[in-house]
Amino acid sequence: NYIPFAKYLERYDPNECVAKGVDTIERNVYVATDDPIVVMKEIADASVPESENIIHSNGCHRLTFYFNPTQDTVFHIDESGDDDSCFARYHRNIIAMADLWILTKSHTFIGEYNSNWGRLLR
Repeated sequence: NYIPFAKYLERYDPNECVAKGVDTIERNVYVATDDPIVVMKEIADASVPESENIIHSNGCHRLTFYFNPTQDTVFHIDESGDDDSCFARYHRNIIAMADLWILTKSHTFIGEYNSNWGRLLR
């Protein structure tokens, strides 16, 4: 059920700036994905990026993208194992809290609602 990144950008109304009487509207976008490289490429292809995680869309919106932790920091908070130290659990929990804080500051969530954070949003 892959949804192309361009479909998410279509949700932003280019007339919103005119309606609000401003030049640019800042938006934080939280992206929960297990394939950030593909999404980052789609972001870069969608517009001329201002930086690695910031693009201007439709002449109105300045979108800043935040990605969920991946690779070595992927975890389940209640993950347990024989080699799971208190430090490792603390590390995972701090990452989870930082990730949740970024998510709460975002205007848009891009991800599957069956992901860890997606279930929370439902």
